Amino acid sequence: MLLTKRNGIRGWFFMEKREKIITATAATLAALTLGTVHRDEIKADNIAQTTEKSVSTRNDQENGSASSEVVSNRSETSENKDSQTAVSQYQQSEKSSQSSNSSVKEEQQSKMVEPATESRVEQTADPKQQVTESTANKSLADKTLTEQTVKINDEYDTQANQQKQDNDQKQSTAQTKLEQAQTKVQSSAKEEIKAAVPIAQTDDPAQAYEKGHVINTDIDLPVQLLKPQITNAAAPTYYDFYGYNGENDTSDKINGTLTHNQQYELADYALTLLNNWRTANGMDQIHYNQNVEEATLELINLRNEENKDFEHITFNSQETAFFSKYGLSLVGENLGVSIPEKTTLLQLKVETLNAITAMIWQDEAHYNGHLLNFENAEYMGFGVQANKNMTYPYQLVFEIAELSDSKNTQAPDIRLTSEALIEGKRAAAIADLIEADRGVQTAKINTLNIKNEGQNALILLQNQRQVELDKINALYEADLRALYLNYQNELSSLQDLESIRSEQKKSSRAEVILNERRQLVRKVDLGGKKVTSRLKVSCCDKESGSFSPDTAFVPTLKPKFQEHSNGSLPQLGTKKDVRVSLAGMILFSVAALCGFKHFSRKKRWASKTKF
Repeated sequence: MLLTKRNGIRGWFFMEKREKIITATAATLAALTLGTVHRDEIKADNIAQTTEKSVSTRNDQENGSASSEVVSNRSETSENKDSQTAVSQYQQSEKSSQSSNSSVKEEQQSKMVEPATESRVEQTADPKQQVTESTANKSLADKTLTEQTVKINDEYDTQANQQKQDNDQKQSTAQTKLEQAQTKVQSSAKEEIKAAVPIAQTDDPAQAYEKGHVINTDIDLPVQLLKPQITNAAAPTYYDFYGYNGENDTSDKINGTLTHNQQYELADYALTLLNNWRTANGMDQIHYNQNVEEATLELINLRNEENKDFEHITFNSQETAFFSKYGLSLVGENLGVSIPEKTTLLQLKVETLNAITAMIWQDEAHYNGHLLNFENAEYMGFGVQANKNMTYPYQLVFEIAELSDSKNTQAPDIRLTSEALIEGKRAAAIADLIEADRGVQTAKINTLNIKNEGQNALILLQNQRQVELDKINALYEADLRALYLNYQNELSSLQDLESIRSEQKKSSRAEVILNERRQLVRKVDLGGKKVTSRLKVSCCDKESGSFSPDTAFVPTLKPKFQEHSNGSLPQLGTKKDVRVSLAGMILFSVAALCGFKHFSRKKRWASKTKF
């Protein structure tokens, strides 16, 4: 009986001690569990603040699934009521505090979003509409630019056409005045600059050196033969119908034999006078080619070799042979003379002019033989026989020929150029005289000034148009820049508004998740029968073990039969596959220690009782 009482006292003492150990262990487990819960809640807050816009729909579905998985366990034993009450009070306190914080955050975010939303309430939230409006504004700017450009160009065209008409009228008036001044001067210039004319037949040769009859330059040479006034056509002596004055003579100086080119130039002038005369009197022109000219020059050389003075050839075979070899027959000869020993090419032309004029209109003393040769000549050559030993230093030789056979082919005629050269020099002299006239110069300057003024006026209009175009183009570019900046600002504002709304949605959704989570009561089985586990809601990357921004954790209760079927200790870890936690190890150690002591004492008590 005494032994039994002692054993009962020991048993009561052991039971009391075991309850204290269990109570301490439960308190430790509660502290660890609540710390884990608090960390989970902080992490949930962070996750909720970074949740993307896409989490709303998915989490609505997943939260329902997570809430359905929360399982209510049976009522706790009376031994655990004190611990569960403490845990429940702590959780309620945390829930109230965090609910208050959540309300403050929601109010702040609402205040941040409301101004932006109110400021954009009149604006559209569609970027496509902004693009449409910007395109319409640019089209309006383009249309305005086009209309202004067309208007400026039309105004310029009108002004330019009017200016051109004014310019043409002014220039026409100035040109008319210039032509009048030139005509006036030209009339006087032509009277002053013109070909010399022959004097009347007279015994006073000094008259030939008067103005209008004297020849000083090539521009005074006539190219047409004019009939002088003849009072005695049978007078045996030739008169000088034209005088020569060498004051302005710039032609070649000759003192002796002439060059080949000089011979051809003199022949060109002689044939020009005769052919113009024949044409004026209805006769064919005399042929003048290289054959007849070369035969004439060869015959002149023979005359010099034979020292033939002022006398005709005899038409012997030697003289005619020069023409025969070219298919020509020598049929006539006219001779004239030039007296000065030192002469010029111009003076020899004047002597030729006098000789031809006398042979045509004062030749009755010679039975008009010279005239007949000029009228009947088919081919003719001309040259100057220069010989200081003759009576006359220079003799003018005209050789008349015809074809020896009609089948003979002759060289082409030489194109005569004397008339064009002389008339050209005469026209140039007249032009120079006109240009030198002061009235003409003034009229020309006035015409040029009017032309320049008209061109400057047109250039001024062009510059004004360009300035206007540059101005509207600059305004157009400025409008485009303003439209572009406004468009960018509008898009940026819309993007900011969308971002604020998105953040508001994310924050609101995270708060909903967190509130739902806080509403779940975490129940802790201090005896290890029921423990809180964090079950991940939504998807998780199983390979990396990381959680996406659209995940959250909710508390759930693991049934007792699952723990035993899994064959593992209760777990409070944050990872799914960790089967042993710190709290589990503590519970396991305390239970093992208490069980082992109880088993040892029971064994010892049994052994003592047995004996």
